[in-house]
Amino acid sequence: MTKVNFLHVGKTGGTALIEAIREFPSSLDLQTHPHGIRLSDIPKGDKVFFVLRDPIDRFVSGFYSRQRRGLPCYNGPWTRGEEVAFSAFPTANSLAEALSSKTVERKAAAEHAMEAIDHVRTSFYDWFHNDDYFLSRINDVLFIGMVQHLNAEFEKLKLLIGMPTEAQLPQDHLRTHRNPSHVDRSLSPVGKANLHMWYKKDYLFFGLCNRIRVERGLNPIAVGDGPDSP
Repeated sequence: MTKVNFLHVGKTGGTALIEAIREFPSSLDLQTHPHGIRLSDIPKGDKVFFVLRDPIDRFVSGFYSRQRRGLPCYNGPWTRGEEVAFSAFPTANSLAEALSSKTVERKAAAEHAMEAIDHVRTSFYDWFHNDDYFLSRINDVLFIGMVQHLNAEFEKLKLLIGMPTEAQLPQDHLRTHRNPSHVDRSLSPVGKANLHMWYKKDYLFFGLCNRIRVERGLNPIAVGDGPDSP
């Protein structure tokens, strides 16, 4: 039986998907994996699926997830770099704006923070290597989901991966590892522009995956479309 693998790109709703997969077992040989497993770790011929999200939305989600050390779902102590980063930048916007600071020290601190904070520092290409490699494995890619409409995407996905029709995603904050509603998700125009530049390669990959979705008869997901998710 062909194996089907879920690649868990950080801060893309994967915790909710894994919870659903555990609660409603698939009729296929379906395996979930931790963040450290990349596409290159999956044997050629095995099927994979994954979910993406707008890179700036992912930044905001990752920033606040690590600021609270992953609690209450996880408990990951800060690294020394994260401790310094969150001491200097209490909000996602303060870090985003500082990337273009005219003060050399402030700009350098922001760049160090972007490289220090888990989830914030990762790129989609950490999982997919580069466009050429990704496209060489495109026949193994069963489904590309978009977190902005995760519930609707799940209805399509569960048909492909042999989950029962009654399967649903969990909705509570603990099981979905969703950020609390009170965190300040707002970003200024300067902050957004800086982040678009910082994650420009991820936006190119996001666009590539959207084009593949369209080729497969799925609707494209607009950049920035939808509310904050897990």
